[in-house]
Amino acid sequence: MKYVHYDENNVVTGYTQFVVGFAPPTDGAYIEMDETVEVEIGMLIDPVTGTLSANPEPYVPVGPIPETVSPLQARMALLEADLLDDADAFVATLSKPEQLAWQYASEVRRDNAIIAKAAAHLGLDDERIDALFRRASSFA
Repeated sequence: MKYVHYDENNVVTGYTQFVVGFAPPTDGAYIEMDETVEVEIGMLIDPVTGTLSANPEPYVPVGPIPETVSPLQARMALLEADLLDDADAFVATLSKPEQLAWQYASEVRRDNAIIAKAAAHLGLDDERIDALFRRASSFA
């Protein structure tokens, strides 16, 4: 099962694969969908039928970019974006001190050098990293 989150304009703002013990964020509307359905942030959704369609308007996330998120929030956003395994593989290539810094940090800072290295390795631009931080901050 997949939770598809959308805003007041029925624009998809994120999605979460079902994880045991995880509840979807309570700060917006969502619809449950089969996990095989292809969803992209920015698509339009009909909340009654669950039908997805391309959005003729480019999606621009709103809200401030958080400076920090918790490690769990960061990992939930990576999981939702289907990037967690790639991020874990990247962390395995880091030096031992960098691995420890990532694994045991009490917070994940947007301006951390490891984030910049990970973004470059994963091919993510600043806009995508900012969107991941925004999404991460929505997880409790």
